[in-house]
Amino acid sequence: MISKDKIEKLEEITIEDFKELMGNLISFLGYTDTIVDANSITAIRESPLSSEKYMFILLEERLSGIVNVDEIEKTILDYHNRIKPDVTYLVSPKNISNGFERSLTQIIPQIKLNFIGRDNLIDLINKHYDDFWKHKDLALLEYEKYFHENISKDNELKKLKIFNDKYQKILDIY
Repeated sequence: MISKDKIEKLEEITIEDFKELMGNLISFLGYTDTIVDANSITAIRESPLSSEKYMFILLEERLSGIVNVDEIEKTILDYHNRIKPDVTYLVSPKNISNGFERSLTQIIPQIKLNFIGRDNLIDLINKHYDDFWKHKDLALLEYEKYFHENISKDNELKKLKIFNDKYQKILDIY
């Protein structure tokens, strides 16, 4: 289930933060040679038999209802002709409707478009970049990590079957 907080955070994200999010997510997914452009990210994915160029076109508007499809078509064709990717993804932090996907694939049949909308994006973030949902306070994040490590060490010591005075001596060492 997708929480309202995650939906709100994605829908309110700025284009700069969205580019940073996608750049990090793409790296975590195993892509290399990432190049961030105005509203696109190009990356390479190596496999044992080949190397493919992926292009992620980032659109911050909602892609359902009344949408200027001609402008989006022009953007896609411009990027596609300039970059010449093997695989093209259209990514939005907002909802992408099935009707929009169908109409765009009919308008541009020569390009196989893949779509990543808000819900799919949340699933990808949850699976590969869960730190995105945390706050941005780096000092506090470091302290949380330190605290978590110390708590787990303490729990491991408590699991040992030794007397309390020996336990306290070991605990004092750490």
